[in-house]
Amino acid sequence: MGFIIKRFYSSGNKDYMENLAFVGFTLILSIGIYLRYEALDIVRVIDFFTRDAERAFNIIEQNYFPLAGPELNNGGRLPGPFMYILLALPLLIHPSYESIFVFNFFLNIASIPLLYVILKKSFGYCFAFLSATFFSLSLHHIQAVIMPINPSFVFPLTVLYIWTLLNYLEKNDPKYI
Repeated sequence: MGFIIKRFYSSGNKDYMENLAFVGFTLILSIGIYLRYEALDIVRVIDFFTRDAERAFNIIEQNYFPLAGPELNNGGRLPGPFMYILLALPLLIHPSYESIFVFNFFLNIASIPLLYVILKKSFGYCFAFLSATFFSLSLHHIQAVIMPINPSFVFPLTVLYIWTLLNYLEKNDPKYI
């Protein structure tokens, strides 16, 4: 298979292969979106989520602004209120749990094409297609839609981290750090 792709690629059909990879990516992305949409039917509202959502509601209602982050399972807290601010954004539009789930859904989906674009720029369309395919069909990534707790937001932030790191390494400019 690799020999066929290399031969086809070297014969001047780069645009065709790139278009084929984009069509394949679009198909895989559609499947990933469908799986995430179906996962919205089985969302779970657990005590961790309600605690974090309550703090986000308090930010919106201007009751108080938490300075510490979410609690960890083994004790302690994460630094800063970034997650509460992130959860408060959809509450500005519609103050309900559903808006947080939909916001998480869109962030989760947006991380896949963003990963494709970033990796395509640095590594080429084949690597970008494979990476985005694994990301789109990953069970962990799909399950992150079910519960918008602290680890659910790691996927879009990981993509932004990869973008920052690749820009820093390619351009050797510390402003990206």
